[in-house]
Amino acid sequence: IYEENGIGYFLRSRPLEQPEILLLTDAVYAFPFISARQTEQLVQKLQKQLSCHQRKKYRHLTIARQQHKTDKVFWNIERLDEAITQKKKVQMDYLHYGLDKKQRITASYTVSPYEMTYLNEHYYLICVPDHDQHTRLYRIDRMANIRLLEELRSEQPALRQEAQDAIYAYVGAP
Repeated sequence: IYEENGIGYFLRSRPLEQPEILLLTDAVYAFPFISARQTEQLVQKLQKQLSCHQRKKYRHLTIARQQHKTDKVFWNIERLDEAITQKKKVQMDYLHYGLDKKQRITASYTVSPYEMTYLNEHYYLICVPDHDQHTRLYRIDRMANIRLLEELRSEQPALRQEAQDAIYAYVGAP
């Protein structure tokens, strides 16, 4: 490379372009399921992909709605992914917000998990509960105490197709 400019070495290209870094940075700031601490760590990692001059343009960005950021979704996704991979049922508590804006356990479900999807700014589990043989979408941020069971999930072919089709279902109010 010294031969090209006769001055010294330079970096020809980076793995991510500057607009891509900005887009990913915005996404990290916007996702409510990434905690404030994790947000800052991810943004720092993303900005390391920029030159020191490019980084100066983004040092004034900050987290909006910091009180809404939580990282419990990551743990829930990890447990559900393990269950889906092992084709095991899970048992979970499902939470709803009360009038005091605090989450409370409203029900416990045993479900056969098939997939997870990101819709309408939330992650959902596509599954079939034991109490009803119709495919359901449950918000992953509203799950607590997820436990993998030894029992294998139901593997009926019709349920698998119904789970695929459920991605496009109306999910209602958050």
